[in-house]
Formats: sequence, structure tokens, C-alpha cells
Amino acid sequence: MEVLQINKGKKCMKLSRKLLISLITGMVLGVIGSMIYYNMIIVPRNQATQDRIVAEKMAKNRAYYKRELAQQETKLATGNQSDPRVAKAVDKLTAAQRTKIEGLLNDSHFTGTALLYKKGQPVYQQGFGYADFSKKRKNDYNSLFQWASVQKSLTAVLLMKQVELGKVKLSDKLNRYYPAVQGSDQITLRQMLNMNSGLSMGVQQLTYANKDAKIVNFAVDHAIFQPNQLNQWQYAPVNYVLLAGVIEKITGKSYAALAKEQVFKPLGLKNTGFMPNFAKEPNRTVPYNSQKGNLDAYTQPINITPISYNRELGTGNIYSTAGDLLKFQQAVIDGQIIDKKSLATLRNTTGGNYGGGVYNYDKHIYSHGFVTGYEATVYLKKNGKSGLVLLSNRYLYNASSKKTRALTNNIYKALMAD
Repeated sequence: MEVLQINKGKKCMKLSRKLLISLITGMVLGVIGSMIYYNMIIVPRNQATQDRIVAEKMAKNRAYYKRELAQQETKLATGNQSDPRVAKAVDKLTAAQRTKIEGLLNDSHFTGTALLYKKGQPVYQQGFGYADFSKKRKNDYNSLFQWASVQKSLTAVLLMKQVELGKVKLSDKLNRYYPAVQGSDQITLRQMLNMNSGLSMGVQQLTYANKDAKIVNFAVDHAIFQPNQLNQWQYAPVNYVLLAGVIEKITGKSYAALAKEQVFKPLGLKNTGFMPNFAKEPNRTVPYNSQKGNLDAYTQPINITPISYNRELGTGNIYSTAGDLLKFQQAVIDGQIIDKKSLATLRNTTGGNYGGGVYNYDKHIYSHGFVTGYEATVYLKKNGKSGLVLLSNRYLYNASSKKTRALTNNIYKALMAD
């Protein structure tokens, strides 16, 4: 009996081992089969799916960049078609228009370059008087002049560009950037753009500065806040000096570097620069004061000192041709620097009130400035298709903003007359 039980036990053990071996073998074969199935069926299927997804993304990207390229080419083509910078003087006026417009310019003793634009095309670009009387070099389409306060429109656009990028808000208080300025906790950047911040400068003038920081710090230390002038318009360039400082703080770049990067280079403004380089320009103009009793005399050239333009940070230290200035102003209107919605937000005033660096009217914008013998004037329809630029290198002793505004209004009327 014991032998029989032992034999039965051995048989059971053998059977158990066979079952265990079979089970293990089955599991191994199952794993191997699963791996083969996964690698031969699932992986290729997933890879095909991934390949399809990648291909779809690449196709979308190609389509996107194709659209972007087409848009850029359209912009460039449009810019070239409407580019007022020409290799020669332009005169497409009617005889009646020419007589009227040149009569207005000559009667005002205008010295400089006049550029007129109508329905998307340059129709007149002529020089008047001398760029450099001592060398008998006359003004023409290549002549370079200071922008003066017209530059404030660039400063405003640069700030609005940073608003678009989410780096700043127009509702920000000035004390966020310059808490040492009087009343800075009550003043917004918007109020500074529209010059109703209540800020002005004292009688002290900056006598030396070769760094932006020194110019801004001088403004911080000497700006005067008048609470009763808050929300009341008062022309005060110190607003834009401080805004230039804000721009430099939030971007970590100099004003000049940012202007070149975001405006001059993208627009191809090759005849535009900052005043330290003006003296090196072969087409620069010499500024003159006129003489009472002889408005056409060139007996009083003005010496341009570095401090006279250094202290105009953000407010008047840029020069260009009339063509480049017009191209910049049109690019702003066309949405090439900031989008049109941002521009509407920036230039939020009407009725000739100041906003965003220009005077905004219902149908046109107007910008004007004087500095060290130079005068710059821009008059453009809201769509940028018609208007004029006057850049002058002679400051008339009896000049006034009202006279210049009347002159540009009359020229524009004559230009648009059929």
C-alpha cells in the first residue's frame, strides 16, 4: 500500500510539473505573441497615426506661413506703390494747383521741402531755398531736417506697441515707474499721452547730458505737478521725456534701439536717424533764423549743440527726409506698427484735441513742431491717402503755430481741388 501511494504521489508531482511547465510556456508564448502583435500591428498603426498628425501639422504650418508670406508681400507691395520717396522731384499738379500752392509757400517765405500726397500717390515734391547757403546747396527731396515735436507721435506709438505686447497699461500710474515725480500717484500714462497730467517743467534747463538716464532723471527731479491742471490740457514736453523713460524701463532697451528695431528697420526708413549722427550726413540742412525786414536772408545760421537735441529725448531728436516722415505716418495709419484698434485707442480725442502725439480732427490728423531753427508739419487724412509734409530749416522771426496751421489748411484745400 505504501509503495502504491508513493507511485501515485510521484505521478501527481510529474503531472503538476507538466502543468506548471505548460502554464509557464503558455505565458511566455503569450508574452512573445503579444510583443510580436504590438510591434508588428499596434506600433506601425500608432506610428502611422503619429505620422499623419505630424503631416497635418506641417501642412497647417506651411499654409500658415504661406498666408503670412503673402500678407507680408502684399504689405511690401502696397508700401512700395505708395512710397513717396522718389529719385527726382515730383510735380503732377494742375497749373492752377501749382500756382496756388507755390504762391502760398513763397508768400510765407517757406524754406525746405514740401511733399504733397493725393489719393495714394505723391503728386508734388519740391525743395525751396537753401539747405546750406554757404555752399549754395539747395533743398530737395534728399534734404534732411529735424522732426522736432512731430517725434512725439513716434513715442506714443512705441508705448502703445508695448501695451499690445502686455508689458504696460495706459491706466498705469506714473508712480509705478517714477515714484519720485510730484503727483505721480495721481497721474496715468494716458493722461501724459494726452498732456493733461498737470505736469510741467520749471525754468531750469538741462545744460549737459550724454545719457538717456540723465535726461530722464533731470525731468524726474524738476517736473512740477499742478493739481488744478490735472485733466486740463497743457502742452508740456516733459510728459514725453518721462514716457520715453517708461519705455526704456519696461523694454530694457534704449529709446533709439527700440525705435530702430520696431519702426525704422521694418519700414525701411533708410533716411531717418537720431541727432548725434546728423552732423555726419551729407544731405543735412543748416538751420537759419530769419531777419526782420529781410525774411529771405541767410545771415543767421544756428549752431546746433549736442545738448539742444540730447535733452529732447522722445520729444525732438530725430531727423529724416520728408518722404521718410510721410512713410512713417502712413504706416501708423495702415496698421503696420500697431493694429488699427490700438491706434484708435491711442488717438482717442477729436475736435482738434491732442491725443497720442497728434492733434486729432474728425477727418484728419495734424502734427507740428519747432526746434533750433527747424519746423516740421504733417497734415494727413484719417485714411492716410492724402495730405502733406512740410519740413523747413528756417525759423521765421514772426512764426507761429496758428500761421503754420492756416498755411497747411490752405495748401490742402488747393491740393484737393479738382
